[in-house]
Amino acid sequence: MFNFKEPPEIQFEINDSLAHGAKQPTPASKARPQWWKQIQPYHPDIKNDDYVEAGSGTIRTCPAITDIQDFGYMIYLPFDLYVDATDRNELKLAIPPRLAEEKPGYYVGHHFAWQVEGFKIGEEFHPQHIKVNPVFGVSTPKGYSALMMHPANRTDLPFRAMDSLVDTDTYTAFWTVIIFVKMGFKGVIEAGTPILQVIPFKREEVWNSKVVPKNEEKWNRNWNGIKVKFYRTYKNFFWVRKRFN
Repeated sequence: MFNFKEPPEIQFEINDSLAHGAKQPTPASKARPQWWKQIQPYHPDIKNDDYVEAGSGTIRTCPAITDIQDFGYMIYLPFDLYVDATDRNELKLAIPPRLAEEKPGYYVGHHFAWQVEGFKIGEEFHPQHIKVNPVFGVSTPKGYSALMMHPANRTDLPFRAMDSLVDTDTYTAFWTVIIFVKMGFKGVIEAGTPILQVIPFKREEVWNSKVVPKNEEKWNRNWNGIKVKFYRTYKNFFWVRKRFN
């Protein structure tokens, strides 16, 4: 008899009524930015009927880069957020007035400076950080945790989210996303902007590690696979599909 095992399920729990009108969490593959879609896959001199030389592909053809960007799920900013980060001594914030009046300080605010004292964020970011209520909790099956990270390779965003790891099988209560805004930014970060990539994974009680000589058979198999194709060798011979629904 066939044994069809159900895939694990991650759940995004609504923890505020605002979530009903906000952009819902999606597979991360649904959050690809427009600029990524516009990157040409090969060198500009290569025509459609030309063979493709090794090394002529752009980052758009690299499965490893695409995989990390598409891996897991994306949580989005649930409201417009106005930020003025032009003054290093003051970070000004505002959300739509009706939202601010409904629950003052609940959806967005500042953390105390001493809470991140010593954390090296870099001169390109405003030293004061923001805490954002994503209005969704994250819940995973027993034995699964979630890596919460800034959207992979999204250096174009005017902020940087702080990465964390949460045991989401035991904790799904209120939490916030901490973001640092790029110094000099002034404007509205629109509702629906990706703010956090969520990558669920199965925990192991312990991992061991050691340094060993290279596996000659595996290395030779890898290099022989690379030699026989003009392009997409990794994807054709080694890549494994990952699916997130």
